[in-house]
Amino acid sequence: MFRNLFQQSGKDSAIDKMLKSYRGIEIGRSEDGVLCASSTEVNGFKFLRLELVGPWNIRTQLGAEVIWRTEDSSLEMESDSTEIKSLFSKKLKQGLTHFDVDLDESLMALIQAGSLKSVKLTFKKEEIAFQITQPDALRQIADAAGKEPEVEVDMDAVDYEDVDAEATPES
Repeated sequence: MFRNLFQQSGKDSAIDKMLKSYRGIEIGRSEDGVLCASSTEVNGFKFLRLELVGPWNIRTQLGAEVIWRTEDSSLEMESDSTEIKSLFSKKLKQGLTHFDVDLDESLMALIQAGSLKSVKLTFKKEEIAFQITQPDALRQIADAAGKEPEVEVDMDAVDYEDVDAEATPES
């Protein structure tokens, strides 16, 4: 009976492994953690996925307020995702939290200019501020939204013997 109390659940163990092997593209840092990003396009709409890795265990149905700051201006937006829930490891005391924001023209202009200095994220009563440490990486991520990844095919590695003879047109 007591043995089960001290063993890690399968879910916690899987989260530990995921956190230890996580390799996001860092765009910012705070005192306690790292902000990573990726981008995607869905039905013609571009999104920036923000991923927080740190001691936060966030659970909200209200989404996040995101404030991007430059030297002389700021851009406020709401997360596209309203339900935000961290994957949290009690053992490591670390979590992974992700949500999307609309990669609209105003945010894209700030990213392209390389003028972003910080971003403040507010979840209910918790505020987390990150300094933008990799503006070039953020620019590359934003530029990649909606573009097909480049895939190179080594035609010498194709095994033509596996190709059905009837499917190959005759010359």
